[in-house]
Amino acid sequence: MQPVNTYASAQARELYSYLLGISGEKIITGQHDYLESPDELSNKVQKISQAYVG
Repeated sequence: MQPVNTYASAQARELYSYLLGISGEKIITGQHDYLESPDELSNKVQKISQAYVG
C-alpha cells in the first residue's frame, strides 16, 4: 500500500510502513494534555499505573 500523498516525506512513508506492519499485532496509545494543566493527565496515569514514560 502507498500513502495517498505521493509527495509524502521519507519519514512519513517509514511511519506508514511501521503502522501497516504492526496492524493486528500491537496497540499504540497516548494522550494529550491541555495547556492550562500540562501534567494533569500524565500524573493521573502515573498514579494509577505506578509507571511513567515521558
